[in-house]
Amino acid sequence: MLDRLRHCWKKLIRNRPNPRNQPLQLLHSGKDGSPPSCSYDIFGVGNRTVQAACTGPDIGISEYSNLFGSASHELKMETDWAYGRSTSLYDVGPSGVRAGEPIADCFAVVRFQDLNVLTVADGVGWGEPSKRAARSAVFGAISFLIKELPQLTENGSRANTDQVFQIMLKALDSAQQVILAQSGTQTTLVMTVVARLTTPVRRDGIQVSSAASKRHHDAPPSYASGKYYRWVALTVNVGDSAAFVYRRVERVVEELTYASHKGTFRDPHFTPGALGFANGRDPDLGNLTCSVSLLNEGDVVFLTSDGVIDNFNPFVLKTARQLYPRVSCDVQSEASNVTSTADDLIDGYLPALGPHECHNLQMDLLTLTAVEALSKLSAPTASSSQSFSAHDLVEGLLTHVMKVTEGQRIFAQEKVAAREAAIKDIKLVSTEKPLLSTSGIRCLSKELAIPGKMDHATVVAYIVGGGRKNGTSH
Repeated sequence: MLDRLRHCWKKLIRNRPNPRNQPLQLLHSGKDGSPPSCSYDIFGVGNRTVQAACTGPDIGISEYSNLFGSASHELKMETDWAYGRSTSLYDVGPSGVRAGEPIADCFAVVRFQDLNVLTVADGVGWGEPSKRAARSAVFGAISFLIKELPQLTENGSRANTDQVFQIMLKALDSAQQVILAQSGTQTTLVMTVVARLTTPVRRDGIQVSSAASKRHHDAPPSYASGKYYRWVALTVNVGDSAAFVYRRVERVVEELTYASHKGTFRDPHFTPGALGFANGRDPDLGNLTCSVSLLNEGDVVFLTSDGVIDNFNPFVLKTARQLYPRVSCDVQSEASNVTSTADDLIDGYLPALGPHECHNLQMDLLTLTAVEALSKLSAPTASSSQSFSAHDLVEGLLTHVMKVTEGQRIFAQEKVAAREAAIKDIKLVSTEKPLLSTSGIRCLSKELAIPGKMDHATVVAYIVGGGRKNGTSH
């Protein structure tokens, strides 16, 4: 698979006109962690009845049922259109215990009639404190959102995206307080609220008036014409967990959290922000990002921890290398604007990519995997009754990262087995031979050449409009 990707990606860089070279028209991000300037009117929670919900791994935030109160039982309602799962990509040791236990990721998704909330947290490091930090963050955020969002339209008042963003930012503080109270360490956190627009939004981002909306009330669904959007995704993230949308009509994946690392390489071994005890008792909000993206019914919003998205990174897959800016006597290129040249691709075994190209190809591979996972997906029409499952997407992404990291697990298990054998065989220890050896260097070189990154991996997905009684897709 990796050889095929090397060939395809080199060909893409040389010959392909990439549509992503143009800025995203449907994604708006605020500056310095503030919400975007655009604002849209949305429906509130509507019926307070929870239509779907799940959390994990294991019992997830239901562990805090004594704090969650009567709503804790509502987090055990998995459906085909709202689903999540966590797994470990680490190797199993000689004792039969998997490295990195317990899983330090956590997720939760709660679906109301016209509003859906997804969250993913990734505890920094291993152990119970990291697991506790992630679960505390998800619990603090999701419980605050479930409590506050329904109050936006309690008295018949209208809600807008600005109000939702203010509640989401306060949810970050709620998550931070729970982490401190539960003595967690540090964790990332990404939250996405998917809401239905009161009136459609045109392709240029302008929301039509109520009168115009009534005139087009009997028009075909928005995804059939492609002229209007009827849903919106609001995302807030801290750290390197990420949010994405699979656009059903365009058959392409876009990152909703792209602004948090725009113009830079995503570092698979470093988180640029974290909640918890990051700066004493304060969080590190260095890459706090708020973004809004317009959606259509049938699109799929999914959140992942870095253990998933990093295994789509061409550098982690060992199919490309980083391209650094070249300095000439009169011009110094910015890293964010560097592009690969023919010389860069021919010189050396791996193609050299800048940050923008790396992101594009990462999204290409993610799109290919999503399309393969949603193999039943066909171009939707107004009369199409074909549906697909969020469960298929989640399992497809996790299957991909498991395959990518298989070599890493085999190598780690072989290394442990060799060490155990060396300890048992005392003949390998001889004072007549020099103690220094290059075997460790050879071992490290081999490890660096193996693609993949072992980590905890989490995906939670939601099909936009899924479960609505008057929905058109499901």
